[in-house]
Amino acid sequence: MQTASNGRPPSAGPIKSPLDFGGGVFLVGIGLIGLLGGYDLPFGTLSGIGSGLMVMFASPIAGLIAVIISVLGIVIGVIFARIAAEFILIVFRISEHLGAIRARGGEM
Repeated sequence: MQTASNGRPPSAGPIKSPLDFGGGVFLVGIGLIGLLGGYDLPFGTLSGIGSGLMVMFASPIAGLIAVIISVLGIVIGVIFARIAAEFILIVFRISEHLGAIRARGGEM
């Protein structure tokens, strides 16, 4: 197997480079997604509840439905965030296992 001057295998082109976890760009992107999601869920829910309460002045049933949907939205958002975090964890574990296989000299 050929190695580059830094001791790592050469890149396989544009397909492998986004999956190379050695750089910090991927980790910064994941951090930004988590940060934005952490602010979006609570503020979006508060906005939805506030809008639902304002709609209650015009139509109590429609306002109540808006508040309920807003509360359900945060529950679904938390579940989705957990699934996304698990997916990212699985991708990193697969990357670690593939790195260990390469270090042993195994061929795929």
